[in-house]
Amino acid sequence: MAPYNIIVFDLGDVLFTWSQQTDTKVSPKTMRKIISMPAWYEYEKGLLARDACYEQIGDELGFPAVEIANAFEQARDSLREDRKMTAFIHQIKARKPNLSVYAMSNISREDYDFLRTTVEADWSLFDRVFPSGHAGMRKPDVQFFKHVLREISGKPEEVIMVDDKLENIESARSLGIHGVQFTDPAKAREQITQLLGVVDNGSTSQRKMQLLGSLIFCIFLFLTFLPFRLQ
Repeated sequence: MAPYNIIVFDLGDVLFTWSQQTDTKVSPKTMRKIISMPAWYEYEKGLLARDACYEQIGDELGFPAVEIANAFEQARDSLREDRKMTAFIHQIKARKPNLSVYAMSNISREDYDFLRTTVEADWSLFDRVFPSGHAGMRKPDVQFFKHVLREISGKPEEVIMVDDKLENIESARSLGIHGVQFTDPAKAREQITQLLGVVDNGSTSQRKMQLLGSLIFCIFLFLTFLPFRLQ
């Protein structure tokens, strides 16, 4: 198997956190429902304008479009870069200099522009970012993955995809890409370091301390019971 030299990260809920809690009448449950609706998917693909998206969803759910707009404005304002993940990417790039890092996200043109211009983040991490709003496609569409592979001249067997949604991981895997589902950040980081063959200094140091502790305990037992054996 070829070594992994390309890693592709999702943005939302992987490298960026956000809150679905707003001071509007749109509950977190409704927010989650909205981002799974066909109109939202079209908006993410750049095929439907933001205002038209809010209008369609508002008509379907019985909310004024302005209320939905306010809810998502607050949600956008809550976007924050996950600094632990940023530091982790810096670490694996330093330990594997030939590693190419990309991002691939279901995000509209408008929201991506907001993310790039308003939210403080280290975009130098990425060789390139692929927003669905620019591609006209969204995950889990296999064609979106094929598009990214063509653009980066990547072979599926050399690529790791990190995403929080199982359907996106399964789509990537269907092409031969190795998928890592991001449900537990620490476990995901550990899995990535193993796949890339790089050393996690924190984990290594911890294991060394555990081994040293076990060795000291064994020496203590040996020295404690040695006099009895010599009698």
